[in-house]
Amino acid sequence: VYLGDLLDTLRTLTGRFDVIVASFSFHHLQTTEAKKQVLEECHRVLAPAGLVAIIDVFRGEDETREEYLRRWVAFAKKSYKALDHEEMTSLVDHAQSNDFPETLSTYQFIGRAAGYGKFEVQMQDRDKFNHLVTLRE
Repeated sequence: VYLGDLLDTLRTLTGRFDVIVASFSFHHLQTTEAKKQVLEECHRVLAPAGLVAIIDVFRGEDETREEYLRRWVAFAKKSYKALDHEEMTSLVDHAQSNDFPETLSTYQFIGRAAGYGKFEVQMQDRDKFNHLVTLRE
C-alpha cells in the first residue's frame, strides 16, 4: 500500500504491479492532463496483463462541472440527512472547491492516449455519480 500525492508517488515507483486501485482520488486532480499523466505513470509500472481500477465520481456525458456540482449538491442535501448545517456546508464547500470529475468518455480517451487498449465500466450506482472502471492493455 502506498499513500501520498498520487502523481508524485507513482513517479517514485520502480516495481511492477498487477493491480493499481485509485479510490475517489482522480476527481481531485484539477485538469484532464493531470489525470492523463497519472494514467501514464500507472501504465509505466503496470505488469503485463495487469489492470488499473478507478472508483470515483463521474460527470454525465453532456454535463458541465457546474451542472454536475448543482446535481451533486441537490443529491447530498436530499440524501445526507444526518449532517447538521455546518457539516453540510463543509461538504458542499469541499466539493465546489476540490471536485473536478470527468466523463466516462474522457477517461476512455485519455486512457487510450496513455497506452491502454481496453476501458470498461464495471459498475455504477443508481444515481450515476459513482463508477468503477478498469483500464487494461
